[in-house]
Amino acid sequence: MVIYVCLCCHQVIGVEHWAVADPEVHTAPPEYMEDSSASPICRFAVGVMTYLIIYLLQRLFMVLVYERYIKNSIQDFVDICSLANISVFILALENYGFYIHGRSAHGFADTDMQTIMRQLQREEEDLCGHRGLLPGTDQQTFQMAIPLQLRSYYQKVMAPINSITLSTKRMSVAGPAALRSKVLSANMDRIIQAYHNMNKFLAAYLEHALKDLDYDVREKTFVESLLDIEFTEIFDKGILYTDTGHSFDNVLFYGNEFTLATFDIFLFFFIEMLFHDFLLAAVITAFFAKVCMVIQAEIPSLWLGWSLSFPVYNNLNFEDRGTLTLRNLNIII
Repeated sequence: MVIYVCLCCHQVIGVEHWAVADPEVHTAPPEYMEDSSASPICRFAVGVMTYLIIYLLQRLFMVLVYERYIKNSIQDFVDICSLANISVFILALENYGFYIHGRSAHGFADTDMQTIMRQLQREEEDLCGHRGLLPGTDQQTFQMAIPLQLRSYYQKVMAPINSITLSTKRMSVAGPAALRSKVLSANMDRIIQAYHNMNKFLAAYLEHALKDLDYDVREKTFVESLLDIEFTEIFDKGILYTDTGHSFDNVLFYGNEFTLATFDIFLFFFIEMLFHDFLLAAVITAFFAKVCMVIQAEIPSLWLGWSLSFPVYNNLNFEDRGTLTLRNLNIII
């Protein structure tokens, strides 16, 4: 969207003529400078200024208007987790990740629309418990640093599933679909049992029910928040840091907006400086942005290095939750 508006400003409105070496601002080249060429430095400065202004206006509109009054998909996801009684355990790195506490304040999720509306009304009137992990709070999102024992247990439980998944992938290249389905069906009990064990283990960990594994909930210090790092060394006890926003979106395209915008602007002006053509730069940048979107949507295992294992959904009641696991990015529901 930013690329198209930027191109419109340069080609239709004539902002690109601001780069002409003339003290006056023109949206069309003056007659006495028709044969003059624009300064490359001025073209770059005008282009960067236009792009950044449009991008900042778009971000302000999204943050101040759209996400606040129209739709906030990230917050909607957290709300859906609470309504469905699903908690999400995300391991983005070896011992670091995010936790979304989706336990329903009402203790169950198998309900109809009328009951859901009644539940939401009770929450609005503060007539029931809170959604937060800690009693009496509404804090649902956390950054977490987990102990090595938890990661070791996870790898041990998921080892048979990873082995079956790898075998199935190899068969997808060299074997028929019927054979892959037969192998998966033959190991279905092992897969379900592994997911069930992991589900129970994580639920016990989050409920402080394990003797040798526990965690503390605390806020980051000012320096930790400023530098986005954690100074505390993790040994036997994990730490859940209260999240003032939705830092789990770092594993999504949504949370990497600044990185993607930086890539776009560098690519756009690299092509423009190379060919001196805003139209060509916009077309190539839009093409690469579209390619990234298609890869992210259609082939996530190539784009982000994730591979999807077999999902198992249990009854979503207070004690038993469904399970969905991604290798490298691990989500336990």
